[in-house]
Amino acid sequence: MMAEWGAKGRAAARLSLWIDYGYMLSYGSFFALAGFSVRDAARRRGWLRLASLGAVIPFLAIAAAVFDGTENVALLLTLAPSGCIRTHAGDLAWLYRHVPVGAPLRVI
Repeated sequence: MMAEWGAKGRAAARLSLWIDYGYMLSYGSFFALAGFSVRDAARRRGWLRLASLGAVIPFLAIAAAVFDGTENVALLLTLAPSGCIRTHAGDLAWLYRHVPVGAPLRVI
């Protein structure tokens, strides 16, 4: 599938995943802070069940953002170039004879 995307498609997917980190930070923080706020309001009103849930729910929002981030890391590693190229033995021999060791090589 990634071969069909080409270099531009993989670059766009990587950019999308990097942007997603900002979104994860935003939603994880928002829902955690909202949960803490609801917990505090429930304590002030004497709603003990809601207050006890408010002690757990914010951490679930943080856990969701962490799990989402872990998934993004795996996807970024999948999209990363592996540094390997496929070539015919004759082409490799030509490179060995004509390109000095350490020379930068751009594969198109």
